[in-house]
Amino acid sequence: MALAPQLNGGTLDGTHVSDVRSRLATPNDLPSIVSVWAEAMDVHANLDPRFPLSSDASETFTGYLREVLADENSFLFVTESNGRIIAYCLARIGKYPPVFTKRVYGYINDLMVTAPHRRQGVGTALFLSTAAAIRARGLDVLEVSFVPQNPMASSFWRKLGFKSRLETLRLDSSAT
Repeated sequence: MALAPQLNGGTLDGTHVSDVRSRLATPNDLPSIVSVWAEAMDVHANLDPRFPLSSDASETFTGYLREVLADENSFLFVTESNGRIIAYCLARIGKYPPVFTKRVYGYINDLMVTAPHRRQGVGTALFLSTAAAIRARGLDVLEVSFVPQNPMASSFWRKLGFKSRLETLRLDSSAT
């Protein structure tokens, strides 16, 4: 997949957006990232009731993000519009078992865009920034997982060229 330049201002799908840019996150960004994450978790909870959050989920996620920022094998990007964070992407470097010839790969944990900014190219620009950082580490494989009940996520990732590799099934103990 060819990587386009990172989006920095200009036009998103025909709408002029001033001061839109993707960059690496800093510790000061964590409250805004958690806010974007919480909005996305509300969407997921409505898609699948098996996504209940603990009462301290925001604090726990903030702690996790602090670990991500300190981890040299993790990437945390944000996209800002007019000085406000409107999206984030969290990716990590993973390893397959040693039986495979390609052992190291990039994995996108989260790519979340706030509702008013979806379907405007923000997610694609953020993905391209993240993919470029992962490729700069010498990796040519990227993976992502998404909730199958989320047609917007499915469409987004497939449009970027992702294809099914494995299927994950789940059996709740209440079903047996």
